[in-house]
Amino acid sequence: QAGEPLAIRIAGVAGNPVNARSQISQALTAAGVTNATVNVDDVAIIRPQGCSALDTFGKVRRTGDRSLSVSQREFEMQTQPPGSPYPVASQAVITVRAPAGQEFSIFGIEPEGLFSVLVNNRAELDALVARDREASPAERLVEAVGENEYRIKPLMDHTGWSGLVMLTGEGPFDPAITQPEPGARGEAWQGDFVATASERDWKSEMLWFKSVDKQPNEAPAAG
Repeated sequence: QAGEPLAIRIAGVAGNPVNARSQISQALTAAGVTNATVNVDDVAIIRPQGCSALDTFGKVRRTGDRSLSVSQREFEMQTQPPGSPYPVASQAVITVRAPAGQEFSIFGIEPEGLFSVLVNNRAELDALVARDREASPAERLVEAVGENEYRIKPLMDHTGWSGLVMLTGEGPFDPAITQPEPGARGEAWQGDFVATASERDWKSEMLWFKSVDKQPNEAPAAG
């Protein structure tokens, strides 16, 4: 928010939100912006294993136009219709703008550092689009909304922060390199990832959003 003083609100995750706020404040001061206020209330603490992954992906961070965007920062838990895999869940609405002529991989990351695969490549995402094409618009979890543009609506059965990582470049994206187990994210993996990313021109982008339960939910009808 512009004005005097400038007000900045940060969302996402950090190993130490207080240190993150301090670094941002120092960068603003160095840039000649004085007396700015930096709010980190929407920053969750990420465990060291997740922090290691974020730092590694950050070495090949994508610049310019964003490939991932979210319709809002928070999504409310709601009672789901019969047949849903979760009785109560929130549903994010995420837009993916895939770079033309490039392969990509999209996977989830939690503050605990755990990964979950969404799609390994463009062909998998297109297959999900074809699968959901026969469903009603309200029931579609994946759909194409333009050339190289998709809308993904994942269900989340837990509250708290969830993140998405998108890697673009030359495939394949071997999960052993892109999504290792928490105990395998040491210096050796970091070196392997950066070397592979350089060879295949990988770029990373991250997006964070929150599942909340602020409103009461009706109990699902008995089957």
